[in-house]
Amino acid sequence: MKFAIFVCVCALFAFTRAFAQSNPVPFVNEPPVPLDAVPGGSSFTLTVNGTGFVSTSTINWNGTPLATTFVNSSLLTATVLAANIAKAGTASITVSSPSPGGGISNVLFFAVSAPTTLQFTAFPSNSSLIAWPAQPIAADFNRDGKLDFVMLSDVNPQIYEDIGAFVFLGDGDGAFQPPQQTRGGFLTFATGDFNGDGILDLAGTVPCSPGCSYLGIVLGNGDGTFSEYYSALVELPANQGVFQVVTGDFNGDGKLDVAMADSGNIYVFLGNGDGHCRTL
Repeated sequence: MKFAIFVCVCALFAFTRAFAQSNPVPFVNEPPVPLDAVPGGSSFTLTVNGTGFVSTSTINWNGTPLATTFVNSSLLTATVLAANIAKAGTASITVSSPSPGGGISNVLFFAVSAPTTLQFTAFPSNSSLIAWPAQPIAADFNRDGKLDFVMLSDVNPQIYEDIGAFVFLGDGDGAFQPPQQTRGGFLTFATGDFNGDGILDLAGTVPCSPGCSYLGIVLGNGDGTFSEYYSALVELPANQGVFQVVTGDFNGDGKLDVAMADSGNIYVFLGNGDGHCRTL
């Protein structure tokens, strides 16, 4: 009898712990597969890569759940019906996970358009460019469903402290708001959700002197601004060139990692899911 009671108590404890586990906020990587579709086309399978997916996660098309298949914590597929692409337009793609925890991911944009002659129309912006702009990255940094972009600027190439990342919030009509400067110091960078809160962060190389660099991560606040302090600052091996940065789930644990390369080496930093990382 005592043994039976003990088994029941242990089983109840295990069930309670399992039930109390919180689902992570999902994060989706660019690009979706396929990238676009032709209006009036047939149904197709949409593939979304990212991190923090669970078996009950769903891919949403303009906020409406699609019939989703869970492959693993980094990969989901869904069926997009022909009715969803009957007309030209731009669809928003997100991934949502239920409570406990969970939430809605960042947004990917999917174009439904027919092939056409490539042509661009100049559109004046109300934002003046900053000196020495470099490496723009487009994403939705304030989660309003409108594309923004962030770019690096080096006002004075001789002064490391003058290097910074500037965020231009999009108005949704082709114009952008005046730039907001984030935590300075990046030479190259990439975006990703490194602490699982569904908000885009920045990871990049931070110079300290010629031949000396760090991997730095600043966490996003969800409104287009970022933390004043680095959540992670890891010294990089001495290098002869500028590190290039990419992000992805390289070990399949559902947490975003960082890979960097210089003139002859590749370095991988595995994310802990809390905005910090460790070397491989």
